[in-house]
Amino acid sequence: MTQNKTFSNDPSVLAKGPQYSAVNYNTDYEYGGSSGFQPGSTYKVFTLAEWLNEGHSLLESFNGQRRAFTSFTNTCDGNFVGSFDPKNDDGRVATNAVNATKWSVNTSFVAMAQQLDLCGVKETAQAFGVHRADGNPLQMNPSDVLGTQEIAPLTMAEAYAGIANNGLTCEPNAIKKIRDAEGEAIYSPEPQCTQSVTADVAAAMQYAMQETFTGDGTAVASNTYSGVPHIGKTGTTDDSKDTWMNGASTKVATAVWVGHVTAPAGRQVALRNIYWDSGPAATARHRMWKDIMTVADAKYGGEAFPEANAEFFKQVLIDIPQVIGLTPEAAQAALEEAGFVYQAGVEEDSSEPKGRVSSISPEGQAGRGTMITVNVSNGNVGAVPNVVGMTEDAARDQLNGYNVRVREEDVSDPSQDGVVISQDPSGGENARQGSRVTIVIGRFVDTGPGDDDGGGTGNGNGTNGGGGG
Repeated sequence: MTQNKTFSNDPSVLAKGPQYSAVNYNTDYEYGGSSGFQPGSTYKVFTLAEWLNEGHSLLESFNGQRRAFTSFTNTCDGNFVGSFDPKNDDGRVATNAVNATKWSVNTSFVAMAQQLDLCGVKETAQAFGVHRADGNPLQMNPSDVLGTQEIAPLTMAEAYAGIANNGLTCEPNAIKKIRDAEGEAIYSPEPQCTQSVTADVAAAMQYAMQETFTGDGTAVASNTYSGVPHIGKTGTTDDSKDTWMNGASTKVATAVWVGHVTAPAGRQVALRNIYWDSGPAATARHRMWKDIMTVADAKYGGEAFPEANAEFFKQVLIDIPQVIGLTPEAAQAALEEAGFVYQAGVEEDSSEPKGRVSSISPEGQAGRGTMITVNVSNGNVGAVPNVVGMTEDAARDQLNGYNVRVREEDVSDPSQDGVVISQDPSGGENARQGSRVTIVIGRFVDTGPGDDDGGGTGNGNGTNGGGGG
């Protein structure tokens, strides 16, 4: 444990200057007078753990878009009914647990928590040794998913050590051994450990938490590039009053909290616009964690974390509700109730009534949280009237609004003369208003024998007789 103020348990040292403190900011109030700090997004890993505990996968889709969340299950304290509208630091939207962890997207973790039991999230955090620094009971409201309970840095280091230790969490103990004057060990404390989550769940957590150090992950600035693998998670509260970087190798876990508590009455102030010689105060956590873990990596090393089981990468598909023919409002409600994201599409030609849903994309099955584009009918498509048997004029009247083309065809049945004998499209088929409809009009042609056979009589010698007709 270390802090950048000289510590004394004698409060009178405060009069000597701001560099002194009678508070140990690392520990609970009972051990040093600190009531802890909001851990911000470093607390999200416990929602990740419960997400996996309850059978969800790392790549399972959900709706991570910003919106007001109105209901949560909490079997410990009673279900939440109200409105919780969290914000994100940037415009990124994560639709699976890996990206939600990598980018630390608030709305994504709240969306995950809404599918869980908040009581389960709290109990999973407690299984990792998490408790309030002031000794009061740990709470679990929707906002607590984002880390609003005051926790001591030592407690967060313990929890992250448990994650790195394949789910086995051990209580912190400052004593390794006690030796007598001759150097003989007379006491070695037995570690008090709890299997917080299964090793399989821990491995899946480790996979997601390693991603924070890659690409555009939030912990890239803490990467030691030592070759030792790390898990990690950043945390920042409103206005950067509390900034954290917590993480671990398979050997060492470290939690870094940076805040400003020299304001009047001990209130914290924002770090966002404060600059030190080493750089911006809001990013000091990265510089500290990187320096500490670089030394730890060199001294203790660290192995690769276990591979996560394939079951934690399964894709989960659910049925998309049938919304064709509904109003857009009803379709949106049905899709969002099923866990999909509604997106308004275009007006299109359709046989559905004007203003009703005519098509969606995709359709059938998709992952929860998939964006469903909903198109609406312009009412321009309908069933073509059946005009077979009508006169041309009557057929044209029935086909008003279509582009009628006429073709004649010889018929041998007098009853078909001057009437429609066929049409394309056929009667009852759907066609857009203004499209071509071809009608075929019958024209009677008499193909029977003539009235005069042209015959005659004669004697056959050609002198008296007619020729063949």
